[in-house]
Amino acid sequence: GATSSMQVLIPLEVLSSAISLELGSWRQIWTEGRALWSLLYEELVEGTQTLGIRTRNQVVSDVLVGIINGGSESHAGEVDCLKEAIKGCDSSNPAYREFLIYILVRSKSYLRRFGATAGLELYDLAIKTFPLPDRTLSHHRALWLKNEIGDSKEAYRALEETRNVQQYPLAKSAEPDEY
Repeated sequence: GATSSMQVLIPLEVLSSAISLELGSWRQIWTEGRALWSLLYEELVEGTQTLGIRTRNQVVSDVLVGIINGGSESHAGEVDCLKEAIKGCDSSNPAYREFLIYILVRSKSYLRRFGATAGLELYDLAIKTFPLPDRTLSHHRALWLKNEIGDSKEAYRALEETRNVQQYPLAKSAEPDEY
C-alpha cells in the first residue's frame, strides 16, 4: 500500500487484516499471480517467523502511491491506506509492533508529508488499536504534539502520562522513565 513508498516490509497478517482478505485467499492470489508479476516480494520480517510484502523498487512504490492518491498531489489516499494498515495491527505479535514503530517512530519525515493533524490521528489510532500498552508509541506521540502540533502544554501532559505506560514486553530498547 501507501507504505511502499518508504520501502517498509508490511507483515502479511497486517495486510490481510487491512484489506479484509483471509491469509489463505492471499496465498492463492499470490501463487496464481506469480508474485504479482515480480512487482512485490515476500520476505521474512526480521526477528520474527512472519512473512511480509515489499515492493520491488522505488519506481514500483511511486506508481502504487500515485494510484492510491488518485494521481493528485493530495496524500489522502496514503493516509487512508495507512489507517487501514494500522487498524490491522490488532495483535501483540512483534511483527505488528515493528510495523507500527517503523511507520510512527523511524519514518517521521515521511509522516510530515501528511500534516500534523493527520500524523496525530495515526498515533492515536495505533495506540488505540495495538492491544498492549506501549511506552515508545506514547512517547513519540507526545513528541509529535510538541514538535509538529506545537502544543507544549499538551505534550508535557502526554509525557507525564507516558511515564505510567508500560514498556512493550518484547521491545528491542526501552523508553526512559524520565524525560
